[in-house]
Amino acid sequence: MTDDATVPKSGVYRIDFDNGWYYFGSSQDLPKRERQHRWHLRRGVHCNKMMQNAYNKYGSFVFTVLDHCQVEDLTVREQALIDANFADTNCVNIVLVVGSPTAGRKATDETLAKMRVAATGYKHSDEARAKMSFARRGKVASDETRSKMSRSSLGKKKSPAHCAAISAAQIGRKKSPAHCAAIGAASKGRKHSDESRAKISAAASARWAQVRDSAATT
Repeated sequence: MTDDATVPKSGVYRIDFDNGWYYFGSSQDLPKRERQHRWHLRRGVHCNKMMQNAYNKYGSFVFTVLDHCQVEDLTVREQALIDANFADTNCVNIVLVVGSPTAGRKATDETLAKMRVAATGYKHSDEARAKMSFARRGKVASDETRSKMSRSSLGKKKSPAHCAAISAAQIGRKKSPAHCAAIGAASKGRKHSDESRAKISAAASARWAQVRDSAATT
């Protein structure tokens, strides 16, 4: 990979395995794409089963940048490579038309399980977290997105460890005046349902009973 700042990071590439199989692809960020291939193959969750099988047997591959080109030319360049080689039994590209590899496809339960296991314990670097935080600034979820998030969390309970971690993270943390004003405005005129009021009352009673018991034993 060249370090020349004038050369675009986008381009087409080829992956070769020791058994003669090869794969063509394109990316707007070639170094990142290579890392993605290696990450998925090492963890056994690559979406291309033929590539995964070759990697499982031989344990390595060669990533070669064939040519750098502008982003708007990627599809045409990759399609030309696939058209010229798709009939070759050593070519392990699994789709004939570039840009539609996963359209309408859903990962199997087995693949999803493998991806979850592979991601367990994985932590983003400080640089990656900073970029994600910056990207989220000023963004507000749409009503549709908030509705989906609400439905997806219905019935889910946080584990004791998760609750403890949230509680620990909030210790000593103060809301800004703007945040407090926003909460107050959002809560103005809002009424709890009878069920909600009953739960709040029961929780408060239990809490005060705990405080009284604790005071009596000291």
